[in-house]
Amino acid sequence: SLKLQKFLYMVKQPQLASGDFNLVADISNAQMGKLKGSIKADILNGVANSKVITKEYGFKTLMPKTKFGLKLSSTLDKYMVISKLSLTSTLANLGMKKIKYNLKDAKLSSDYLLKIADLNRLYFATERHLKGSLVVDGKVQKGKDLDFTAHSKVAGGVLNAKLHNDDFVAKLNKLKTLEILDMLIYPKIMKADIDGDLVYNLKSKKG
Repeated sequence: SLKLQKFLYMVKQPQLASGDFNLVADISNAQMGKLKGSIKADILNGVANSKVITKEYGFKTLMPKTKFGLKLSSTLDKYMVISKLSLTSTLANLGMKKIKYNLKDAKLSSDYLLKIADLNRLYFATERHLKGSLVVDGKVQKGKDLDFTAHSKVAGGVLNAKLHNDDFVAKLNKLKTLEILDMLIYPKIMKADIDGDLVYNLKSKKG
């Protein structure tokens, strides 16, 4: 029942959230290359500090009050830390079933499943009112390079996207204009299917 907000203050970090933090570690060998043991952690009664998060990340609109809970379980095996994470909140839910982190080469890889029940709650980040929900899944790898994939059934069609470092590529297949306009809360003035390819470089902001 460590108070998360007091712990963040103690380690001189922004007080992004409050809550009760619990951790149980059973490590029989802590030597690098011979790691063996397990760690379980959770955060209960979590509440994001909307004012601090809005300021830290430069949002123009105040982030809505967000309650959350987090569960993390890890197994230590030689150089590897293999974890499972579940984050539930009033903003979005995130599940990562197999997070692998290699301490020897600092390489991270994981699957993920993100569920957003109400897109309009993201207005503080998108600066646009949106209607509906969204489910996205994919994989992420971070070592020398960053690789990220995203797949989603959206607006009656399919979105597949890849990010390699700063290079972003997305493919749209048979998205319905009526559902897109409904999501954007625009008048439904046109019925059609949309196919498209997007190529964009995040660093140069060109594509």
